[in-house]
Amino acid sequence: MVRGRSAGRGGRGARLGASHVAFLVDDIKAKKSELEAKGIEFYSEVNLVDEGVLAGWRWVYFEDPDGYPLELVEVAYYNEQERRAGIAAYLASRA
Repeated sequence: MVRGRSAGRGGRGARLGASHVAFLVDDIKAKKSELEAKGIEFYSEVNLVDEGVLAGWRWVYFEDPDGYPLELVEVAYYNEQERRAGIAAYLASRA
């Protein structure tokens, strides 16, 4: 259990800053279908990235019963060389 000062209940407007909990899954489409069959509503279809630093990532957001954002994430594949180059370029641009 984590204790701290609560921003109160009431969905997105009651929280300060950006936060969510992500769950890494092996098959995001199957997990999304499973949860939809149980009545879970998602914000969108699965987001797919096939270029750049996040190539191979798939994700989709939904909420818990209190309105807290949750995310399913699948890393379908990983291009390490492209990812490292993209991260290096990003860090260089911030220096």
